[in-house]
Amino acid sequence: MSKNYRKLTDQIISLVGGKENIKSVTNCATRLRFYLADEEKAKTEELKKTDGIAGVVKNGGQYQVIIGPDVDLVMEEIRKIGGIKVEDGAGAIREEKEKMDQVGCDSRDRGRCDRLVHDGFPKDAGRGLYQCAGDAGQHRDLLQF
Repeated sequence: MSKNYRKLTDQIISLVGGKENIKSVTNCATRLRFYLADEEKAKTEELKKTDGIAGVVKNGGQYQVIIGPDVDLVMEEIRKIGGIKVEDGAGAIREEKEKMDQVGCDSRDRGRCDRLVHDGFPKDAGRGLYQCAGDAGQHRDLLQF
């Protein structure tokens, strides 16, 4: 069964105080990162209880809604809705893919994957490393930091 990302997106927008309360939004690998006009308008406890949301964090002026690896699908819905400033270029998923493409990382060449880790690839990019290794059971030693 597929998730209804449009419904989740509508719920999130409503619970952070509506479009008019969102200055801008961006995402990383697992979180929507909102800059809100007024954080007091956000209904944090309701957001935490919403199916599809793993948590909420307030950090460095950002109001972060933790979605998980499907965050890019929620961002796609935000773009479709329109009327919300989307800060592009900061998405970690895109950056992970670009870094893997640059070194030609695949499961047949552990050396390249290893270089990727030692050349400063972010520790929280486990999703990309799993994709790089081919599957979760293969090359587990790459994930030891």
